[in-house]
Amino acid sequence: VLMEDEHVLVINKPAGLLSQSASRGDDCLVKRARHHLAQGNDPFVGLVHRLDRDVTGVCILAKTKLAARWLSRQFASRTVRKEYVGIVRRWSSEGVRLLRNTMEVDEGGTEAAAEMAVASGFRGAGSPDGDRRGPPASPLEELMKRRGVDQAWEALAEMMRAGLPSDRFTVSRMLMRTLADGRRQWDSAKINHAVALVEQFVTLQPAESDEVLFNAILDTHSRTKDIPRLDAAFQRMRDLGVVPSHVTLGILVKAYGQVCDIKKVLNLWDSMGEQRDQANAVTYGCMINACVKCSHTDKALEIFRDMQVRKKHCNTILYTTLIKGYGNEKDIVTAVELFREMSINNVPYNTIAYNSIIDVCIKCGDVTKAEAFFKEMIVDGSTVEPDLITYSTLLKGYCQDGDLDKGLQVAETIKASGLQCDELVYNTLMDGCVKANDLSAGVGLFAEMTAAGMAPSSITHSIFLRLYQRNGYKGNALDAVAQLYEHHGLDRPSGTVEKASKAAARRDVRGRGQRNRE
Repeated sequence: VLMEDEHVLVINKPAGLLSQSASRGDDCLVKRARHHLAQGNDPFVGLVHRLDRDVTGVCILAKTKLAARWLSRQFASRTVRKEYVGIVRRWSSEGVRLLRNTMEVDEGGTEAAAEMAVASGFRGAGSPDGDRRGPPASPLEELMKRRGVDQAWEALAEMMRAGLPSDRFTVSRMLMRTLADGRRQWDSAKINHAVALVEQFVTLQPAESDEVLFNAILDTHSRTKDIPRLDAAFQRMRDLGVVPSHVTLGILVKAYGQVCDIKKVLNLWDSMGEQRDQANAVTYGCMINACVKCSHTDKALEIFRDMQVRKKHCNTILYTTLIKGYGNEKDIVTAVELFREMSINNVPYNTIAYNSIIDVCIKCGDVTKAEAFFKEMIVDGSTVEPDLITYSTLLKGYCQDGDLDKGLQVAETIKASGLQCDELVYNTLMDGCVKANDLSAGVGLFAEMTAAGMAPSSITHSIFLRLYQRNGYKGNALDAVAQLYEHHGLDRPSGTVEKASKAAARRDVRGRGQRNRE
């Protein structure tokens, strides 16, 4: 134990120990922390991040649910800085190395990038040169550190005009920095300008082109969904004889998957056999996600089973992607089988995995099964905590079933848990009021929503238009909704919103008529 207070427990995790085990009988960090904290009770231990089994280092555990929530937000917003130190037998004299990849945790993916450099050297096996540090950073890189990446791009453009060379390591890092800045505030013009300069660099210094640099270019085109430029960059890569890696394969299948070009996705997977054999869980994740996005979930499962045969690491993210895919196909049986398989294979559950299987149950109209999974999350001893998405999904199921009372109970539970009801929660509840034909409850929820500072959207407006129409306001339903807005000090909905709301209301009426005929 490195540090402990009333909120957190900071531990130096030994190598060879799992952070969390799916089986209650197996040794793991969470189990040891519980034993450390136990004083005749079952203490809460919140695992907000993980270290791999073979990694030793600092791990922060939350001692309260509030601390777990705050720490999780810090990790999600990337305000936590993580450093890893490793010992290697050899290190090239090229200095800083750049590793880039993408983890498939959602539709857009999350960039995973690491910069590696020599911290210190020592004499020993594989280190004949003794204590030697990597070469100093290039002037262009120093400029990027001091003045920012925009100044570095201007300097690179000037260097190329003057015929001065640069290096692929610095240019790759500049492009990665630009993409990282784009996550906070996307600027298409700035990113396109950066890519144009990198492509000019490749033209002027083709010998400096390598797989890492081209992966940076391909990943940028993937993020901007510029498939023609991605195709051109990949062709240029092959023309220069740069051998693609499994990382390249992952970037390409992700890019084509985003635009649902399943033919190219499958062709790449079949034709790049060497890269496929080298693929890790991240590359497999890109392929599985692409197949699921293109509604080829059975193919995704086939690839997943191939991973298992090859003894590749099948993690929670991959299982969750498959579960979501079968949810989209309304195949609750296969989804539940995959979810239970996680425990059998010692793959840890997390909140996202539970949210995914609960969402499958709701999509398939099995609210009872969704409730059963939710109870697993909140049972004593569970390390998985429900979040706003968990409650919102359950709430949606109750409202779809017309059980407004249970939906309102979930909303109260959200507040009691210290979470904030968002617009989605209120809109779902108010849509439930439409199904229950409860105008007074809907108006009360609208008042609560506006009092919390949330402005109603066009969806909210269409919900109330339907609610008033079902309560006998036929020709004057729009006026009734406008008066509701004015009563709460809100501007009357615009003409565009009213047109969209009318269209939604007409679809609702037609849908009810169709169901009545059936």
